[in-house]
Amino acid sequence: MKRREVLALGTLGTLCALPLLALALTQGSAKPFRIYMVTWRGLTDVEKGFKEYMATRKIAVEYIMRDAEQSPQRLAEFVREIHRIKPDLVYTWGTSATLGIVGKYGAGSGFVEDVPTVFTIVAAPVGANLVPNLLSSGRNLTGASHFAPLEVQLAAMRSYKAFKQIGVLFNNAEQNSLAGVRELKALAGRDGFRLHEQAFQRDAAGKPVADGIAERVKALKDAGAEWLYIGSDSYLFTQLALVVEAAHALNLPTFGTTEAVLMSPAGVLAGLVCKYFSVGQFTAYKAEQILVKKIAARDIPIETLKRFSLIIRMETAKKLGNLPPLELFNYAEFI
Repeated sequence: MKRREVLALGTLGTLCALPLLALALTQGSAKPFRIYMVTWRGLTDVEKGFKEYMATRKIAVEYIMRDAEQSPQRLAEFVREIHRIKPDLVYTWGTSATLGIVGKYGAGSGFVEDVPTVFTIVAAPVGANLVPNLLSSGRNLTGASHFAPLEVQLAAMRSYKAFKQIGVLFNNAEQNSLAGVRELKALAGRDGFRLHEQAFQRDAAGKPVADGIAERVKALKDAGAEWLYIGSDSYLFTQLALVVEAAHALNLPTFGTTEAVLMSPAGVLAGLVCKYFSVGQFTAYKAEQILVKKIAARDIPIETLKRFSLIIRMETAKKLGNLPPLELFNYAEFI
């Protein structure tokens, strides 16, 4: 079926309406900009979108690629290297990587401050204490989020299957996960639904472990959860197959919030997402504003795309005996 997107009113920015910028560089005409790219768990379509945008705009770039492999210790090494080589721009993927490179707002020295930084795939920039607000970071930082507003996500869930109770399994060692749960709690109190929480078990060193996943999912179901909400959580993604298997064995539908989760073979039922490739292009647009237009990062608002895709996995829907309402066939994308 042809891909369609859901329009979420009130969110900021849209790639389709990017203003045309006068190009200051063409490939080979000047010394390329050096962009230091920090990824958290390897290359994604975000980086592909970013690089394609730069190539299409004929902006000469030398990429310095570094992958943290989900290790905070590696991020500290990258900070030292950035201070040493002084690239023109730093790119960070995800909340954990961004916090490791630039630190929390007001954290002081020890992080990257003198090089403009553009983050991407950060679900809750304010909730993670990266910035005080979305209009200005107040420092040498801007970025693009991939996250549909939570109210819009919940509306998408209700359009598929109404609920009074939601369950969430999360890593309480990740700032983005904690921020997401706090926002869910706030909306539950406002909108009158119940939120049931389970955190991953942690070992003696404080790291999350997969032990007890099935038991935690069952506890959510037994408490009355009618959906399992899968937020932006890097550790959960590494255990996604186990989590989804446990939920669907209990006939508990799953709702994802990122493209990577929906496209995983784990078989998440449905979700409302920004396409990673488009997020990468939008992030590159912000990098262009800094590098080419010479706009200070603090003066560039932090935004998300305005259009989101409602994705439904029909194989899972049939397996659960939970087919989507007919009206969703007018705009959802089926895989």
